[in-house]
Amino acid sequence: NSNVANFTSGLPIIVADTNGANIDDGNRNFRFSYNVVIDRDPKDGFAHMNGTPDFQGRGGMHIRGQSSSGFAKKQYAWEINNNEGEDKDESILGMPSESDWIIHAPYSDKTLMRNVLTYNLARDLWGNQGGVRTRFVELFLNTRRGSDVSMSDYRGVYVLMEKIKISKGRVEIDDLENDVTDPELIQGGYIFKKDKAPRSQPWSTAVERVPLDMHDPERVSTTQLNYLKGYINDFERALHGEDFEDPQIGYNGFINVPTFIDNHLFVESFKEIDGYRISAYFVKPRYGTIRALPVWDYNLGLGNANYLGGENPRGWYYPQVGGSDYYWYQRLFKSREFRLAYWDRFWELRRSTFSDENLMNQIDRWDTELDLPNAEGESAVTRNFRKWRVLGNYLWPNAGGYQSRRTHQAEVDWMKNWLRQRLAWVETQSRGTSESNSDYALPPDFNELGGEVNSGFRLQISDPNKWPRSTIYYTIDGTDPRVPGNARGIVTTLIPENSDCEVLIPSETNGGSSLSVAQWTNTSSPPNSENWTIGKQGVGIERSPSGTYDPDIGVDVEEEMYRINPSAYIRVPFNVTAKQLEGLTQLTLRVKYDDSFVAYLNGEEATRDSARSPADLTWNSRATSTHSDSLAKNFQDFDMTPHIERLNEGINMLAMHGLNAGANSSDALWKFELIATAGSGNSPSPNAYAYDSSIKLEGGVEVRARTFDGTDWSPATRALFKVNTLKASSTNVVVSELNYRPGSATDEEKEAGHESRGDFEFIELMNIHPTRSVNLEGVSISQGINFTFDNRLSAEALVLPPGQRLVIVDNIDAFNFRYGNPNVIIAGNFSGNLSNDGEQIVILGESGSTIKDFTYNDVEPWPTAADGEGFTLTLIDPTTNPDHSKATSWRASSYVGGSPGQEEGEGFNGDPEKDEDKDGQNAFLEFALGTDDGNSNSRSTPSIKIESIDIDGQAGQYVLFEFQRSSNANGITHLIQTSSNLREWNESSDQFILVSSTDNGDGTEKVTYRSKEPFSSLGNSLYYRLSVSSN
Repeated sequence: NSNVANFTSGLPIIVADTNGANIDDGNRNFRFSYNVVIDRDPKDGFAHMNGTPDFQGRGGMHIRGQSSSGFAKKQYAWEINNNEGEDKDESILGMPSESDWIIHAPYSDKTLMRNVLTYNLARDLWGNQGGVRTRFVELFLNTRRGSDVSMSDYRGVYVLMEKIKISKGRVEIDDLENDVTDPELIQGGYIFKKDKAPRSQPWSTAVERVPLDMHDPERVSTTQLNYLKGYINDFERALHGEDFEDPQIGYNGFINVPTFIDNHLFVESFKEIDGYRISAYFVKPRYGTIRALPVWDYNLGLGNANYLGGENPRGWYYPQVGGSDYYWYQRLFKSREFRLAYWDRFWELRRSTFSDENLMNQIDRWDTELDLPNAEGESAVTRNFRKWRVLGNYLWPNAGGYQSRRTHQAEVDWMKNWLRQRLAWVETQSRGTSESNSDYALPPDFNELGGEVNSGFRLQISDPNKWPRSTIYYTIDGTDPRVPGNARGIVTTLIPENSDCEVLIPSETNGGSSLSVAQWTNTSSPPNSENWTIGKQGVGIERSPSGTYDPDIGVDVEEEMYRINPSAYIRVPFNVTAKQLEGLTQLTLRVKYDDSFVAYLNGEEATRDSARSPADLTWNSRATSTHSDSLAKNFQDFDMTPHIERLNEGINMLAMHGLNAGANSSDALWKFELIATAGSGNSPSPNAYAYDSSIKLEGGVEVRARTFDGTDWSPATRALFKVNTLKASSTNVVVSELNYRPGSATDEEKEAGHESRGDFEFIELMNIHPTRSVNLEGVSISQGINFTFDNRLSAEALVLPPGQRLVIVDNIDAFNFRYGNPNVIIAGNFSGNLSNDGEQIVILGESGSTIKDFTYNDVEPWPTAADGEGFTLTLIDPTTNPDHSKATSWRASSYVGGSPGQEEGEGFNGDPEKDEDKDGQNAFLEFALGTDDGNSNSRSTPSIKIESIDIDGQAGQYVLFEFQRSSNANGITHLIQTSSNLREWNESSDQFILVSSTDNGDGTEKVTYRSKEPFSSLGNSLYYRLSVSSN
C-alpha cells in the first residue's frame, strides 16, 4: 500500500502474508505464510520497505509460547519451506542457514531487550553453546486475503531468533537418527529440557524425580531413551553417593560443571523467576558430559516480575523453589569444590562480562539500536509503543512502580539501576570453601588488576576479609594456589612416554658386557657412549604380523637383539627444578613391559618387576617368565616414593635393564613414564608462594591468589599482567613454521578419534626481538584460517618472551596425541584449514596493521617435501625476518612432523677453520653443506651448466647453478658470486631465480638456481662460486 511503500527503519523489516489465515487464533499447526526479510542498506544504515530483500520465500507460521500466548502482541514460530512443502535451510540476516526460526514478541518486557541482552552475554562466554543469535526487527503481518500490506499490518518491534536445535551453527553435536542402536553412537545427540507442557516424550529421573522431556529429537527410540534415562539416573546416584566429589566416579564424571555453574549464575544474577522450574535446556553430546546450556527465556528476569521476589534486587531466588524444581543444585552445593568453583567464576565474570561497565555498555548498545531514528526522525521504539500503548500501564507481571515509568528510557534506566543493585548484593554473599551460610569470603585485592604495566611495577596483594592467622598464597604461572580438596596433589610428568632415550643391547663387541651398573645408570656418559643409539621411547621388537607393539616402538632393536641377547639397557635423562623438589610426596613409575625390567634412579635400584626378574643380573640376563602381550600393552604402576630423596635439582637419570624371556622371543617392549605428585588435597600448592611483600613481575604473568586460614580458602583473584612489552608488529613477529599437509594419521591416532591428517595442522609464530617480550593481544590471523588472540587466553599465549615460539593448531587433542610435548605453548584451535595447494596467510595487529601477508605454495621452487610427506614448511633463519613471500626463505623440516614450539636445526659450534679430514673444506663449510668433516669421502662442491630452457615461449641458454646444503644448519647464508678474472668477485644472487630445492633424504637438500637472463647477455665468460657465511 502507498502508506507503507516508503517505510524505513533503523531495524531490519519482516513482512509476512498468511493469505488470509488468522494465525493468532491459537492453532499450533503451521499454516502457509510468505515472508520477506529486508536488511538495512549499508549505504544509509536503514531498511527500506521497497529495498532488495535479504530473503523472500514460502513457509509456515503459528503462535508460540505459554503465558505469552495470552498477550495482545503475539509471538510466532516460523518455518521456511520449499515449493514441495519440505524444510528449506536459509540464512536470514547473516545468521547460519536453518529452516526453523522464532519471531519473538517482547511485550511485558517494556525494555524490549531482556532476552537479547542475556542471550548475547551467554554467547560472549560460550559461543553457540551459550545462547541463540538474535536480531531486532520490525514486523508487518498481513492476514487479509488479497489485500496489500499497509501500516494497519504493523505489529511492532520483534526479535528474530534462532530456535534451539541440533544444527550447524546452533547446537553443534552429532545428529542421532531414530534407527541407531550402536551402544557407542547412542551416547549422544540429545537436547532435553525441563519445561511446561505440551510434552513430546516425558519422564522423571530415578532419585530426585525431576520431570524432563525430549526437545531435539522430539522423540527418540526406546533404546536411545533408555540410554539417556540410564545415564541421568547414574549421574543422580553418583551425585547422592558417598564418593560424590570423586573426580572420576562422582558428579564430575557425568556433567559439564562449568556450564552448570554458569547456568546457576545467570539465573541468580539476573533473577529469572522461570529459572530452574521451566525453560531449562540440557545437551548431551556423544562423547561428552551433560551441558546445562543454552540459556533461555529471560523476559521475566532482571526485575520484571512481581512474584517469587523477582522485583527485589536483594535475596536469592532458589529458596523460592524446591524439590524437583531446584534439581541437583542442592546436592552440588554440598560439594566444597563446586562451591569454590562457583564463587571463583562469579568473581571472574564480575570483573569482565558481569561488570557494571560491560553490562551498562551492552544495554546502551541495544538501546541505541532501538532508538535510531529514520529519515522522518521516528524510531522503532516510538512506533512500537504507539502500536502498543502499555508504558505506564500494568502488564503481568510487571514490577511495582510501573505507573511512573512512562517512557521506554525510564524502563531501561530502571532495569540498569536494578541490575547494578543486584550484582552488588550478590557480591556481599561471596563465599569460599566453607559450607556455613555466615562465613562470607571475598577474594584478595590487587593494587592493579592486570593489563600493561611498566618494568618498575610491583604487585601488592591484601586480604579484604582480615581473617586472623590467615595467609595469602599466590602463583605466577596461572595455576591454582590451592590443591583441590578431591585431588591427591599436583601431578607432574617428569618423563613422558615419548621422551628421548639412549639404548644399548650390550655385547662384547660394543663394550656393554664389561659395563658396571654404576657406569651406565648414572647421569654421566657411559665409557662406550658412542655405541649407544639415540631415539624416542619405547624400545622393542615386533616380528608378528599383528604388529601389536608397533605403535609403541620408537627404537627398534630387532637387528641387535633377536636371537642374540635378551637384555637391553635404556637410559632417559630428565630435569627436576628446585620448586618441584620442595613438595614432592609421591613418585610413580608407569611401565609397559614385555617381559620384565629392573629400574635404576641416579645409579641405584629403585624398583623392579619382582615376579619375572632374576635376583642377580648380568649383561645377558633374561626374564624368568613371560608377561602376556595383553597386559604389556597397558601401563602398570610401580611406587618409587621411598626413593624421592635420590632426586637432584637439575639433571637426573632413570635407567632400565629390560629383560626378554629369551633371545629367540619374537617380541619385546619397554616404555615408561615417571610421574611426580606434590601436595595433598585442600592444601597450598607446591607451586604457590606465601605473600609477604610486593612482587616484581616480568614479561607476561598470570597471577592467581587466595586467602587461606588453615581450614578454608577464599575465592581467587586472577589477573594477567603484561610487563614492559612491545606490541606485535612486522618487525618482531614471524611465521616460523607451517604444517599445511601433515602426515597421515597412524592406526593409533585413528583409534583415538583423529582420523583426518588435517587434525594435525599447525602454524607457529615466533618473537624475534632480542630483548623484549611481545604482546599478541588483539592480533588476528585470517584468510585460510581464522584465530584471534584475545584476553581469554593464558599469559604464555598472549605474551611471548624473546626467542619464544607458540603454535595455533587445528585440533589440540590431536596435536598433543601426536607430539606430546608439554613444553610447547598452544594458543588454541584455529577455525578453517590450511590449504594443501597453498594459500594466502594474513596476520593483522591490534590496530589493523599488517604483521605478515604472504602466500605459500606447494610447487617448486617451494619445498615440495612439505606437501604430503609429513615434513613441514620451515622459515630459514627466522631471526633475520626474511621475506615470507619468497620460496628461498623456506625449507622443508629436517624431521617428519617438524619441530613445533622448538628451534628447527642447530647452529655451528667449533673451530670454523679446522679441517679434520684434510679434504680442503673446513669444518664450517662442511657444516653448511651437510657433509662430515671427519670423513674425506663426504664432500660436496657446487656444479654449473648451461641448459636450453623455454621461458614464456622464448628458448634460451641459461646458467643452472646447483649446490648441496644442510637442512639442519641454522644461521647460514648461501650466496652465488661471479668473477670475470678470478680476482674481483661480485655478489650475484639477485641475478638468479630459485628453481627447486629437493630433499636428499639424508639431512641435506639439492638447491638449483637459474640465471634470470640468458648466458649470452652476461658476457663471454664468467667464473662462479658459492660463498657461505654465518649470519
